[in-house]
Amino acid sequence: MQQFKKLAQQFKGFLFYDDSTIHQTQLLAYATDASVYQEKPLAVSIPKDIDDLKLLIKFATEHGLTLIPRAAGTSLAGQVVGSGRKYIKLSIGFHPDKSIPLLHKTTLLKWYKKHKNNRKASKKTVYLFCDEFTNYNDVEIGKTTILLLEALGFQVIIPKHLESGRTYLSKGFVKKAKVIANKNIALLNSLITAESPLVGVEPSAILTLRDEYIDLADAQNREKSRMLAKHTFTIEEFLANEIDKGNITEALFSSASQDILIHGHCYQKALSSERYLMKILNLPKNCSATLSPSDCCGMAGSFG
Repeated sequence: MQQFKKLAQQFKGFLFYDDSTIHQTQLLAYATDASVYQEKPLAVSIPKDIDDLKLLIKFATEHGLTLIPRAAGTSLAGQVVGSGRKYIKLSIGFHPDKSIPLLHKTTLLKWYKKHKNNRKASKKTVYLFCDEFTNYNDVEIGKTTILLLEALGFQVIIPKHLESGRTYLSKGFVKKAKVIANKNIALLNSLITAESPLVGVEPSAILTLRDEYIDLADAQNREKSRMLAKHTFTIEEFLANEIDKGNITEALFSSASQDILIHGHCYQKALSSERYLMKILNLPKNCSATLSPSDCCGMAGSFG
């Protein structure tokens, strides 16, 4: 209780933790979600800004506590955990009634090592960040990205690096994420420049390098992390910038008619912009892209 009192003195948002009726009502409200499980949390926090979030992460790390992102309580992540873990599949960490994300029959890295690009690159080199999601689950998206960039005249190289650290950060394992961040900064720093940028497919992974890495970097890596962030882009940001430079034109695409409805990624909305997607998808002749008015998809990532 005392530790939460000290936190509350620095916290600008709402923090519910004590035995008062108001606080207990909030704790009970967050003890369940759309599932049948119930686990009363030690505290419920509603941060006001990014400083509150950083304070929470630091507090949880120092006291060995788990932070669980919570939105409407209807996510696919099973937000109410605690002792509910006894219901999780013991060997691999999934509830018996939940389906397991399918792994692709190969990894993007394995495919890339066998892939031969017969096109002669006419433009600059692009380094592709092979994130943990694209490498194991969404391999086809990664392959399409490489083939598209090559067709547009770029040389694509997957450099040596570790995973992004996004999954560790989303579950509060900041110390582990910090180790990964500093190793990646060391591996990528000498390669990534304005002429050879780093591009990523999964927004939550690639934008970690541009956002959290600066805070996670050791003192000797701080400036390197800023330079890495400066030349790191989502795939749609990179393509949109190349369109603005005149390096990618309508003539490079087919004239097939296509209506496209875009559901923006939460990380795109928070740390980038959906306008880049709109620019590149509306470039080909007879393609018409519009933004969906829908909100968060409910997957409850770090912004969910």
